[in-house]
This record gives sequence, structure tokens and C-alpha cells, in this order.
Amino acid sequence: MAGNNVMLGNFCFKNNKLTFTDIQYYILVICYGLIFFPQVFDSSSLTYIITIISLVIMFITYLVKNKGIITVKFTYFHFALLLFLLICFISSNWSIIPFLSNRKSIYLFKQMILIFSLYICYQDFSVNKLLKANMWGCYIFVIALSFCYGWQNLMYHLLLGARMGNDVLNVNVIGMMGAYAIIINLFFMSSEGFKYSYLICLPTIVVVCATASKKAFAIFILGIFLLLIYKIKISHNILSTLRKIMFVFSLFLIFGFFLWNIGLLNPIITRIFKMYNAFVGLSGSDNSSKTRLKMISIGLNIFNDNPIWGIGIDNAQIFTYKEYGISNYYLHNNYIELLADLGIIGFFIYYWFLIFLLFKFYKYRKINKIELFICFSLIIIHLVMDYGCVTYESRDNYFYWLIYYKEFKSLTAKEYLIS
Repeated sequence: MAGNNVMLGNFCFKNNKLTFTDIQYYILVICYGLIFFPQVFDSSSLTYIITIISLVIMFITYLVKNKGIITVKFTYFHFALLLFLLICFISSNWSIIPFLSNRKSIYLFKQMILIFSLYICYQDFSVNKLLKANMWGCYIFVIALSFCYGWQNLMYHLLLGARMGNDVLNVNVIGMMGAYAIIINLFFMSSEGFKYSYLICLPTIVVVCATASKKAFAIFILGIFLLLIYKIKISHNILSTLRKIMFVFSLFLIFGFFLWNIGLLNPIITRIFKMYNAFVGLSGSDNSSKTRLKMISIGLNIFNDNPIWGIGIDNAQIFTYKEYGISNYYLHNNYIELLADLGIIGFFIYYWFLIFLLFKFYKYRKINKIELFICFSLIIIHLVMDYGCVTYESRDNYFYWLIYYKEFKSLTAKEYLIS
């Protein structure tokens, strides 16, 4: 049927131009939350079933698209992840409780299989497409979770100045997902212009406010700052750009004042002030900030006693259990967690890849490519956020690594694949 341009092999039609690449993209967007945050399901068996089904669908689409040929390449990305996994497994030899190290290592091994599978399925995708899949996946998942909570319930909490609970998923995770999606969205909007579909960021902002997540707020502020730097960098007329920035900044202030006036920002502002009080030693601080400061102290003490190899992956929880009587209680700081668990060796093995990419992106800074600056900005944001959360065990964390590596490869190879 050449006259109608129907190609079953590529699933391409003249009218809507639907291809297997598009199908792969939509599968990733729809399944994003289910793959990277399966803890939303109470049943662990259901979690594995959902993840496996999503991966099987992705692989089938990939195989049909590539006519049954699977291309596997061993890269710096694979080397970085496997090296970290190796040090985690080996750490059980000197860990206090080897069972904890082995359990965590097996968990990480499963995450690596997932990420390597995604790498195979999406290795031909451009960074632009992967970033947008990440953005839309976060948007859809956050909005879907908001319906699980109920919008009436969310607004009730906001107007009372209260924080939404962890009924469905940890509220910090929800807030951070929304914040990352909004920041990526703003970068693309600054480069490609406004699209009506981007209005989805408005209800997402409401959900992020309802989480009252300090981490999400930090992501948003830091992301806006880096976006302004990007706009100044690419500007040929600095004065004109500064005027536009001031105008946009004024709009944000007005919008922020509006949110403050109707009470949407009250929970997060209150929590930020309490955190500040905890850090400077004033009264009126919250228990959360005090606990985090105490955990940093615990982690540093462990590191001081075991500076080279640490006490074994996931073994820092032994000391937090002694202090708080809560099992699986991590240190809420990725730097401190890795220093305590794996020492300076494991710390370097984990972070060398991100630092390597950061320097490489800086080297190519003169290239006017929005994906380059988004990746550069996201690495900086992730490095800052690691002070307040443990990310080494998060699935989505390594998906971001995958995107960063693909951007690095596109710069060095000077090739742009599926746009």
C-alpha cells in the first residue's frame, strides 16, 4: 500500500505519522511513575508485576521496531553503575551486619537491571525526547496522585496551612517530582516558546505547595536561578535580556504574592523558618530539622572512625536505630550516608561520574544547546539536593544519569538522533 504510505514495520501512517518511536515515547511517559516509584502500591508483588509488565511492553516495542535485533553497548555509564554496585557487594566483607549490605546490594542490582534495560530500549532516543518524557511522566504521575488524595482534601490542607500526609507516597517525593518537571518545562519554554499543554504546570504548582516540601522549594528556586543564567549567557543583547528577566521576575513575585495571600505558601514558608531556626540554634525550630542535624553528626562520627572503607552499605542505620529506635532509618544526606557506609573510597566511586560529566558539560558551555544546559543545571541541582536526601538507591536518580550520559555522547560524537 505504497500509495497510502502505510508501513506496518515502522507503524507509520500518513495522516498521524504514528511510529514505534512514538509508541515507545508514550509508554515511557505513561509508565514513568509506575516504574520509578512503584512503592505507591502497598503490595510488593504487585509492584514487581507492574514494573515487569511495563518493561516487557517496552522491550516488545523495541524489538518490533528493530526487527528483533538487540544492540548492547558497554559504556562509561554502565562502568560507573557497575563499579558502584561492586563496592556495595564487597562492603559486606567488612560491614557490621553483612545481611544488611547484601540485602541493599541485591536491591541495587535489581535497579541496575531495570536501568540497563531502559538504556537498551531508549538508546536511540535523543536527550530532548528523554527529558520531555521525564517531564511529562512526572506531571502525569503527580496529577494522578493528587486525585488519589482528592483535590478537596488538598485544598482543605492548604487553606488550613497544614501539610498533606504520606497516605499514598512520601510527600517529599511528590513535591520533588513536580518541581523537577516544572523546571525542565520552564527551560524548554524559554527555548521553544509557550504551548497550551504547558499549562499543566499550574495544578502541579498547587500540588507542590500542598506537599510543603523544602526540597521541592529549593529545586524550584535553584532551577529558576540557573535558567536566568542561561538566558543571560545566550543573549546577544544583555540589556534587553535583563529587562525581560526583571519582567518575568516581577510576574513570579506577583504570582508568589497571590499564592501567599490565599495561604498556599504558608506551610512551606513556616517549615523553612523552622529549619532556619534549627540551623542557627534559635527556639521555634522543628523536630525534622533537629533530627537531620543529629543524623549528620552520627554519620560524621562513623566516618571519622572508619574513613577509608566505611562500615558497609546500609549499615549506618544500626546507629540511627540505637538513637531513635526506628529500623531502616537512613541519614537523610547522600554525602554523609555514603561516607559512613562506604568511606572515602565508595564516596569517590559514586560521585566521580557526575563530576566527570559536569566538567565535560562545562567544557562544551559555548555550544548553544538547551539540552546541554538542562543537564548541566540538573546535575548541579542534584548535587545540592544530595545534602538533604539519600539518592543512591533511587531508580529515577540513575535514569537522570542515563540522560546526562547520552547528552555527553551527543556532544562528543556531534550527532543528534531522534529529535
